[in-house]
Amino acid sequence: VEFNESCRRMFGGLDRSMVGQPVERIWAAMFGSRSSVPDLGAGDEELEVPADESGGRTYQVRISPLKGQQGSVSPGTIMIISDITEMKRMQKQLERNAYYDDLTGIYNRRAFLEYGETEFGKAREASVPFTIIMFDIDHFKQINDTHGHQTGDRVLVHVAGITRSCLGQDMLLARYGGEEFVLALPGKKVSYGEEFAEMLRRQIESRPLMVNGQEVTITSSFGVAGASWQPGESLLHVLHTADKALYKAKRGGRNQVRVNESHPA
Repeated sequence: VEFNESCRRMFGGLDRSMVGQPVERIWAAMFGSRSSVPDLGAGDEELEVPADESGGRTYQVRISPLKGQQGSVSPGTIMIISDITEMKRMQKQLERNAYYDDLTGIYNRRAFLEYGETEFGKAREASVPFTIIMFDIDHFKQINDTHGHQTGDRVLVHVAGITRSCLGQDMLLARYGGEEFVLALPGKKVSYGEEFAEMLRRQIESRPLMVNGQEVTITSSFGVAGASWQPGESLLHVLHTADKALYKAKRGGRNQVRVNESHPA
């Protein structure tokens, strides 16, 4: 029926010739031909509409039936449209800051614990294996002291990239803190976790980081543990058990994989 200049600037496809045209044509001009028109007779509604022909913008659309005297409903609909692209971008950025490690781009500890708890619960309910691998970079302080903290950061990114390239389906990877990383392998036995950790150990060792034409050799120590599904067992318990296995690997000389022997293979 009518639109103002601000609306025309927001939606370049609108023009005066569309006044009185079917809503399907107008909706396509605003949000793109692939966006379907909602049921305008369904009553009050609020929805988000990603516009497929306007540079990835997202709109909030609030739809209400027109009301006549004494609250009676008249034929017609009022539509209030807000561009919420920037708000959605900020929401995504806040989510990224909350769940991703800024340096390596992989999940952080908070995300791992949250998503890991979900996967742990699913595995318990289905009575399938659930394995944790914890590993850290050997002599990381020495790398920082010798080559500088900027190189230390590059080492972390390098190791995260190698690990990410080796991930199988449904595996969770996170930087657990400092130079320590953690992997969750839902549905995988400890024996598989040990094999995977050994493969990853070899990959990291065989792919040194080049810094100013000099090779920086990197090795890592690994601890592997699996859920035994004893009453009261939690994800944190399995993490603690894997951490103890990691400590044994470090105490045993580093650059090796140790398994918590108390859990079945």
